[in-house]
Amino acid sequence: MAANRVGRRHWLRAARSSLFGVATFLLLPMLAVFWLSLHRWDLLGPIRYVDWTIGTRCSPIGPLRPSLIRDVTFIALVVPVQTVLGLIAAAMLARGCPAPGSSARVRVAVDLRTLAIAVLWRWILAPTDGAVSTLLGHRVEWLTDPGLALPVVSAVVVWTTSAT
Repeated sequence: MAANRVGRRHWLRAARSSLFGVATFLLLPMLAVFWLSLHRWDLLGPIRYVDWTIGTRCSPIGPLRPSLIRDVTFIALVVPVQTVLGLIAAAMLARGCPAPGSSARVRVAVDLRTLAIAVLWRWILAPTDGAVSTLLGHRVEWLTDPGLALPVVSAVVVWTTSAT
């Protein structure tokens, strides 16, 4: 019974710190941007309220639509996969504690891993002499072709962050 209370307190402490992070680094900036979108301010002069209807005049129906569609697609591709892989990694770590002092070793390994990943993907996706283009037998512009860039970058992001 006492162990259950300790576990519950630990969970509440972790949830509070997560909620603080979400509120501080996600919700507050979103609210600030929304508030600023209703005002005109050049950072030097006074802040003037513009109009609530500015949202209809600056709607995403116009020139922002393709960008918003790409952003939503990227989020839909990356976030669920990263979340599932993160939950799997957390469940695996919960079964066994890492060795004392391993955090510094892990940090160095992650930094070196990031550098190695950048070099690796640069080689894999090189349009002329990259690994995939060589296997296919022709030049492929992986990052400049609009049809290929989003799925390729999404796959690289998921692959890069899944084991971090």
